[in-house]
Amino acid sequence: MATSIQAFRTGLYEEHVDEISFLYSQRRHLLSETSLAWRDLAPFERRLELHLDALVIGADLAGSVCHRSATEDAGRVFAAVSLLCRLRRAAQLSEVISKVDGGDDDSLVALGDALKYELPTEWVSFLERALVRQDARLLPGLAMACGYRRIPCDSTLVELLGLRPAASRSIVEALGRLRSPSARSALLQCLRDDDASLRSEALLALLRIGVEPPVRACYLVAQTEAWPRLALGLAGDAAALRVLMHPAGGHPDAAGIHAVGLLGMPRSVPYLCECLSDPALAEVAAQALNWICGADLYEDVLVEEPVNEDEMFPREIEAWREHGVRPQTLDGRSFGTVERKLTTDAGRWSEWIRGNARHFDADCRYRGGNLYSPKALVQSLSRPDTDKRLRELIGHELVIRYGCDVPMESDMPVVLQFEAIRRMAAWVTERENRFVPGGWHLNGRPQ
Repeated sequence: MATSIQAFRTGLYEEHVDEISFLYSQRRHLLSETSLAWRDLAPFERRLELHLDALVIGADLAGSVCHRSATEDAGRVFAAVSLLCRLRRAAQLSEVISKVDGGDDDSLVALGDALKYELPTEWVSFLERALVRQDARLLPGLAMACGYRRIPCDSTLVELLGLRPAASRSIVEALGRLRSPSARSALLQCLRDDDASLRSEALLALLRIGVEPPVRACYLVAQTEAWPRLALGLAGDAAALRVLMHPAGGHPDAAGIHAVGLLGMPRSVPYLCECLSDPALAEVAAQALNWICGADLYEDVLVEEPVNEDEMFPREIEAWREHGVRPQTLDGRSFGTVERKLTTDAGRWSEWIRGNARHFDADCRYRGGNLYSPKALVQSLSRPDTDKRLRELIGHELVIRYGCDVPMESDMPVVLQFEAIRRMAAWVTERENRFVPGGWHLNGRPQ
């Protein structure tokens, strides 16, 4: 029982922090659910925002409550960092950052998320000092926030690139978002790194900056190595299709199939239909087909729960171990959840393609059944059922193909995504007649 007004208020703020911690963790989980429509996160985000607003009203006392509990779990790290950013309490924020457990991956992710969403853009000097002084394990989150919020710390990031190899990928990603020409030399150096994932990220960053030669040089490399293949889909021309469909090793991979889908050429549809027969690539091939055709051939699929013998009866364990029989419900079905997924049935795809082939021109590019254009990309981005992977890539396409650099991230709060889409649509309306629908463009010019 509260014995004073201050104790009562403290208890209220602790409850708000508890709610924020729960809602943050729930949102993180839902972001990983590929079957969930991006707009469905809005109710969770509104609830989280109301609790944050209550803490902002609490000012100093709420800040003290958050400061004390910041190291307890990832959700409380998120609450404390978010509040201190909103209150513009740089000194307290620096203390919280320094106390985050560098060995706790969840807390590091929470730190990065809070800084991405809440860091004031005018805190350039604060972020530069933090980048240089903080534990190297905190650098990925700090660098990510810098790029996400377009805070111009590119010179500091370039200096750190060679000094903190463990954070190199996050730093490169941030430099790509900042689109600083001064990073060109450092990024070109990363293309010679032993780490294929770093090379891939550096190539993407260079494309965002507008540096074209590296992707042309990768046409040959992509025949035998996977790391540049996605970039060919984002920036390649018609000649890239043959490289992606016929790798020298003869074995397609997910990045290459996604790249084929990004190119959007009808002549790649038979190839993608063949890939449906490979269980390891069937879902990726269905995605790529839908990116091109917009057929939306969905079906309800039972996703079985993993078998956990600790939750099974002895007779179920015996049936599982001896005969591979899963536990079943009373009506004879496996335990699991029904998800709506694109069909991987080649017959259904072939039937749809035969019935709709007349709507596609072999010499043009398509996205979602429409001629490829900035307008088609924005429309795809705004649709509630566009898959998460494509939404992640469309922002890159708009920058690389057309020069539309409206900050857009697929994990932004839904309200900010709607605002970004509105700004993109306005950008397209002003410039739509500059681009040939279905044609090839790079850096805003015909390719």
